[in-house]
Amino acid sequence: MEKLKRFPIEERKKEKEKEIDKIDKIEDCPLETGKKLDLALLLLDRKKVAYLGNHKIVENDEEKQKFIKEFSQKLKDIKKTCEELGFLYNTEGLKVEDEVIVGFNISISKSGEDLTKFTDAEKKGDDKTMGLMFGYPETAVEAYNSEKSLDFEAFLKTELPEKERKQLEEEGVIKFFSFQPSKEHWKEELNKAREDQSLIKEKAPCLYEEIMKSE
Repeated sequence: MEKLKRFPIEERKKEKEKEIDKIDKIEDCPLETGKKLDLALLLLDRKKVAYLGNHKIVENDEEKQKFIKEFSQKLKDIKKTCEELGFLYNTEGLKVEDEVIVGFNISISKSGEDLTKFTDAEKKGDDKTMGLMFGYPETAVEAYNSEKSLDFEAFLKTELPEKERKQLEEEGVIKFFSFQPSKEHWKEELNKAREDQSLIKEKAPCLYEEIMKSE
C-alpha cells in the first residue's frame, strides 16, 4: 500500500502562520463586522463566494454626494483587503441608479473558476447555484422564494416558544444565521450556523468577540 504523503512539519507551520496572518488582516481591516465574517468564512472554506455590498436610497443631492464618497471608500477598502488576502473579485463599481439609489456589489472568491461560475449564475438569476456557493444548506436553498421558506425573524418573535428563543439568543448562534431557512428543516439548518460560530471562535477569536458584542 502506498504511504500517505505528509507535509514536513516546518511546511505545515508556515501554512498555519499564513492562515493566522490572513485572519489578522481580516480582523484589523476597516470593514463592518458582517463583511469581516463573510471574508473569514470564505478564507476558512465555509463558502466559495462572498458577496458584499452597500446601498442607500438618498433624498437629495447633498445626501447623494455624501454616500458616493462613503461607499467609494468602502469599496476601495474591500478591494485592498481582498488583494492583501490574495482573493479575486468582480464588481461593476459604484453605481447611482435613477439618481436616488447609491451603492455597489462586489463578488469575491479564492478561485477564478468559482468567481466565473457565480457571475454566470448571477446573470441568469440562478438563486440555487448562488445560494450553494454562499455555503447555505441545500434544504434552505431548495425552499428559497417558495412557500416552504421560513421568515425566521418573524418566527422567532411570534411562534418560537420564549424559552427556546432565549436559549438561541444566549447561545449567540443567531448572529451567524445569514440565510433564510426552510420551514421543515430549520433546526438542522441552524447547525450550519453553529458550525460557523464554532469555527470563528476557534480561528478568529477577536472577530468572534466583535460579532458577539454587535447588535
